[in-house]
Amino acid sequence: MEDKDIEIILKEIGKQMNKKKITGEICICGGAAVAILGGRKSTSDIDCVHTLDKEFIKKIIYSLGYSNLEIINSDFQNSDSYFPEFIKKCNFHKEYGNKKLKVYVSTLEVMISMKLVAFRMRQDISDLEFLIKKYEENKNTKISSSKIYEFLTHTYGKDYNKKLSDLAIEYIKNINNIFY
Repeated sequence: MEDKDIEIILKEIGKQMNKKKITGEICICGGAAVAILGGRKSTSDIDCVHTLDKEFIKKIIYSLGYSNLEIINSDFQNSDSYFPEFIKKCNFHKEYGNKKLKVYVSTLEVMISMKLVAFRMRQDISDLEFLIKKYEENKNTKISSSKIYEFLTHTYGKDYNKKLSDLAIEYIKNINNIFY
């Protein structure tokens, strides 16, 4: 799915929610969040936590012509990247359907932490490069290994290192060499 498809899907969900006079929230992370922020042109799904009825979402996805009815899912909640306070660490992004659907996106710090825990070489490294540059632009500062460890501690607590692969640890150690 292309980045513009995310907007189409969210608009349609909001439109249908407005028709039914229901409200709800979606907190997005992963590749879809990176796409929303302008760092990707496509993603395979929309990883999120939401308050909507799953069958309601599936009907909308089907009506839009998608064959994968699970394109909006919470599968990441079963991964090492997930943490219970995720929903509290999202920023407001946009409203759809006459304010019936509120969309949030995880913070840059949380997305960086989650990408490091997942650390799938192909997609996560390019996402990390984008997210780190975006963070640096927003904060007008260079990022360091110690700052990354702060993000991880703030996101996962003191035991975050149990979630990191050796490759992710090596990536963090070399962050200054990678970007500067």
